Amino acid sequence: VLELIGRGKSYGSGMVGSRPELRLPATWRFTLGALCMAAASFILLIYLTITGGAFTVLWGVDWRLTTAYFSNTGLNIGFAGTGYGSSDRGLGLVWDSLGINLVAAPIGGCLGVLVAYVVDRIRPPGANLLAFMTLIPAILPGLIFGIGYVVAFNAPFGFTSLSLSGTAAILIINVLFSNMFVGVLAARSAFQRSDKHVEEAAEALGASLTQRLLLVTMPLLKTAFLLGSLYVFIDGLTTLSSVIFLISGDHKLASVAIFNHASSGEFGYAAAKSVVIVMIAGAAMALAWWLERTDRRGRTSPVSTTGIKK
Repeated sequence: VLELIGRGKSYGSGMVGSRPELRLPATWRFTLGALCMAAASFILLIYLTITGGAFTVLWGVDWRLTTAYFSNTGLNIGFAGTGYGSSDRGLGLVWDSLGINLVAAPIGGCLGVLVAYVVDRIRPPGANLLAFMTLIPAILPGLIFGIGYVVAFNAPFGFTSLSLSGTAAILIINVLFSNMFVGVLAARSAFQRSDKHVEEAAEALGASLTQRLLLVTMPLLKTAFLLGSLYVFIDGLTTLSSVIFLISGDHKLASVAIFNHASSGEFGYAAAKSVVIVMIAGAAMALAWWLERTDRRGRTSPVSTTGIKK
């Protein structure tokens, strides 16, 4: 239904000033602001509790401060030292997860923009089916995809030599394809707000396909690329349902280790990893915000045709 409603509609080029914001009455601003502050305070309380658990010997029992949960040795809390519980202490798995998602994020952002360009600009046969397939990971539970990846990549086409089970590659593929749909939706929204006749004008001026992509299309999709890459990166750091079937002894993720710590009663280790992941995610969001603001400030005039051969 959304595809039928939005097809063929344009909502402006996005290069002119937007309509001034309409101010709400003071009563509405106060009421809505209070509701938002209450929700934000509750969320902040959860993060403060996690941070407190990471730096406290035993939350609710022993309030002494410690940083041992960020090291490989740590404290003998819970099942530690009894032969039970998780052995993935320290922050090693956090850095492993960071490396995997640093690879998956830009690839996922690029693929999202590329799929949107094919669906909304080229529109080959089966474009709507392609768009729907990118949304399937947002529809079905991650457990389904985890099992599907195990079955599909254990012996692709019957060739065990092509198996990706237990490798970092299957984790990267799972993370980027499971979260690519956000970049696709953002890029398609950008295309609907832009006028396709701008690209046709560039083509009429003699611009090649590469020049049209770099000088006309890509400037419109920078925000979509950043959003898609950011979502793949952050969700990849925290995903659990699908990757829990794909990890191996050589390649693990911090999200699975946090789950194992919590299951073993080692909440300090789980909180320590969570704090570092939140800091990494916050840094990534700040970087994306800074890049987007810098690009917005530099875009003070309509798209330039510099470099296009007349």
